[in-house]
Amino acid sequence: MSHVLRIRYFNQHWDGRRHLEGRRIYIRRIFYRVLDSVLKSRFVILTGPVGMGKTTLIHWLIDKLVEKGVNPKNILYVSMEDDVCDVEEALRYYETEIRMRKIDGDTENIYIFIDEVSFDPDWVNTVKRYIDEENIRFIISSSIYPYEASELNATIIQIKPLTFKEYLEFHGYKVDEI
Repeated sequence: MSHVLRIRYFNQHWDGRRHLEGRRIYIRRIFYRVLDSVLKSRFVILTGPVGMGKTTLIHWLIDKLVEKGVNPKNILYVSMEDDVCDVEEALRYYETEIRMRKIDGDTENIYIFIDEVSFDPDWVNTVKRYIDEENIRFIISSSIYPYEASELNATIIQIKPLTFKEYLEFHGYKVDEI
C-alpha cells in the first residue's frame, strides 16, 4: 500500500469516522491530563513501554478534538511503526493534498500526531522546522525515551502500566464495593 493510501487510511476522521467507534476501551484518568496538555502545549511527548495504550490514547485524543469542534482536516495522524514514510514525507503530503496550503503561518491550530516517532531517525530535524509556529501542536509517542527531543521544550508525559485499581475497573469490578 502506498504511503498516500496508508496516511488516508490512518486519518479516517477526515471522512467523518471515529477512530475508536465500536471498540471497548478503558478511559484512564491520565487521558484527561494529556488532553489538557495537548490543548495548552505546543509539543507533547508520550513515552512508555509497548502495550501501555499510547496509540489508543492518541486515537481517543483525535476523537475528542473532533468532538470539541476542531476541523478534522486540521488533524494529522501518522504511524512511523509501519515504515510507510518518514515524518517529512507525511507532512509534505498533508500540506499539498489535504490542507492544500502550508501549515506554518495558518490561523487555525493544526494537531500533528506522530506515533512511535523513534522509527524515523530524522524526526527531530523535521519537527524543529515547525516547532516555533504558534498554531502547530505536535503530539508524539515513543516506546523509547526520545533524548534527542530535550532541546525542543516539550511536555513529557509517561504512560505507565495500569494501577491495580485501574486493572480491576477495566475488568468491570466496582472498586468501592470490594
